[in-house]
This record gives sequence, structure tokens and C-alpha cells, in this order.
Amino acid sequence: MHTDAHHRPSGAASILASAFAGFAELVVFHPIDTISKRLMNNRDVVTPEGDKLRTVIYGEAAKRGALAQYKSLFPGFQYAVTYKVLQRSYQFGGQPFVVNWLERRWGSWFKAKFRKRAQTAVQATAGLVIGMGEVVLLPLDALKVKGQTNPSLLHGTSPWALLVRPSSLRKLYSGAGWTAARNMVGCFALFGASAAAKDIIYDLNEGKEKATLMQTLVASFCGAIASIALASPFDVIKVRVQAAPAEARVSGFAIARNIIRLEGMRAFGKGLVPKLLAAGPKITFSFTIAQQLSSFFSAHINSQPPALRAL
Repeated sequence: MHTDAHHRPSGAASILASAFAGFAELVVFHPIDTISKRLMNNRDVVTPEGDKLRTVIYGEAAKRGALAQYKSLFPGFQYAVTYKVLQRSYQFGGQPFVVNWLERRWGSWFKAKFRKRAQTAVQATAGLVIGMGEVVLLPLDALKVKGQTNPSLLHGTSPWALLVRPSSLRKLYSGAGWTAARNMVGCFALFGASAAAKDIIYDLNEGKEKATLMQTLVASFCGAIASIALASPFDVIKVRVQAAPAEARVSGFAIARNIIRLEGMRAFGKGLVPKLLAAGPKITFSFTIAQQLSSFFSAHINSQPPALRAL
């Protein structure tokens, strides 16, 4: 299966652009992500009116001033920076490497099976593979979620030391299976729906990196919405596993059973609306920036002398 390699950004450019996109995404969207996580972790029924919702969102800062409430939405920020930059570098920077590998090894198979949609299938499959490996970053994500949903769990501890202490590291990998499932579904939908949008809406079946800014923005939005919606049930379980106290070994299946028994199936959609409102633009923002900047950085790298280009 042939693609236009001339227009494909270099690996270094993709990773650099993805890291920048991850940092920019965090600075802009971290407070809204915190609100979404706290709503997903909440087990009570809340209404838009009254103090209950404010308490869920702001915690102890609910009765303080506006500035204190805003600052309360930035717990775990140091872990979030590390996690988000690594996550986006791995996702957006690593997926093109998997695409190249799939095209070399299985290109003819994809072409025979999916014909005109072969490139879309390759993009989605590469996303699935990338999502599977993303579970390696789970400890950083767990620290971020604990800081967002229950900051008191990290008081009096050295969170960075938890990453090098074997017993603590094992606990931070709680829910790894559910996280892997969520990431696989999410990345499959993100890259697959984005590629499908470019293919179906704009007829960019080959050389998708030649898309304009608006085409990339629309395709990224389609991918973001599909990713969030399909991964939502896994996300609710993942957040509750990660938010549990370290001494409480709670399985994802037990949480799922309790959700169905006590809260009903609709609870798997908790936090979906704020997550769509927050993570939809967030993923669209970072995915678009990563793709656009990768082309910019690649052009800059290719303009350098060969000795510097090889670095």
C-alpha cells in the first residue's frame, strides 16, 4: 500500500510537536478536566441547583472565594504536566511509527481487505496498538487523578517516591486492565474516526498530512467525540479504581457490578457531558496542533544540513 512519504513529517518533528501540544493542552484545559474527574468519581445524585454540586466540584474550597475555588482545580498539576507531555508525545508522536510499520508489513493485506478505506483501517489499527502500550504511563495518570479527586490522599507523602517504591508502584498500576481497554478503544476511535473524516468528508484517502488547518480541525473533532463517547464506560470505572485509597484493593469488575446495582446503567455516562465539553475541544486542540506543528517542524528540520538533520 503506497502513501506519499514525501509529505509525511519526520519522527523527530512528530514527537516535538506532540510534546508542545500536550503542554499547551494542559495549561488551557486542566481545570475543566478536574471538574469532569470529580463528577465521575461522585457516587451521589446531584442537581445543578444547590450547594451539593459546588461541594463536589470545589471540595473544601466550595465556601471560599472565587480565587480559592479556581486554585482548587489545579491539584496534582506537577504530575499532570509530566503525564500529559509524555502521553501526547507517545500517542501523537508514536502512532505514525506504527502506521509506517503496518504499511511495510501488512500494507497489501489492508489493501485487499479494506480497499479504498485501507489507509483509514491502518490509522485506526495503529491507534489500537498505541493505546495498548499507553498503560505504561498509568502511575503518573493515577497520581494526577488522586490529586484531582481526593488531594488528601497525597498529603504527607512524597508522590515522586511512590514511582520508585515497588510496593507503591504496584498499587499505582491498579486498574491497569481497565485502563488498557479504555486507551485501546479511545485511541482506535480517535485515529480511526479522524482518518475516516478526512477520507469520507474531504476525500483525502492518501497523504492525510496534506490536509488544511480547517480539514485537520474538523477531522480531529470527529475523532475526539468518537473517542470520548466510546471510552466513557471504561473511563468511569478507571477513575473510581484510581481514586480509591491505596489500602483499598477494589477490582474494576466489583466497581462495575456496584454501579449497575446501586446507580444503574446510566451511571456509566457520568461526567460524559462535561467531558465532551472539556475533552472534546481539548483533544481536538492538541491533535490539531500536533499535526500542524509536525509539518512545520519537519520542514524546518529538512532545511537543516544533513549532519544536523540526523540528530
